[in-house]
Amino acid sequence: MTMILTLLALFLGAIGIAAAIIGYITVRRWGVESESLPPTDLPDYQQRVIDEKTELDAKRERLEAFFKTQTYQALDYPARALLHRQLEAMTEYSKILGERIDSFNL
Repeated sequence: MTMILTLLALFLGAIGIAAAIIGYITVRRWGVESESLPPTDLPDYQQRVIDEKTELDAKRERLEAFFKTQTYQALDYPARALLHRQLEAMTEYSKILGERIDSFNL
């Protein structure tokens, strides 16, 4: 069993190294995953926009998941309404970042 786990760890490590060597990143555009150019080929400002959108989309997903929890249900209406406004703002911001990324012609 230990040998199997060791081989699995080596295999997964090799995949991670190969991915790092290839250097491709995944960008979520409009909810669709797509590959972009290797980060080393992008100007810094473009990479920052891509990273910002990726982080923002992850936060949006966590907020949407929070809406399904008992903690959210226990909040009063004004607090829930603010969270929904926050999600709307995050969604609009994500769309704008997506448009900027599209304009990079990657």
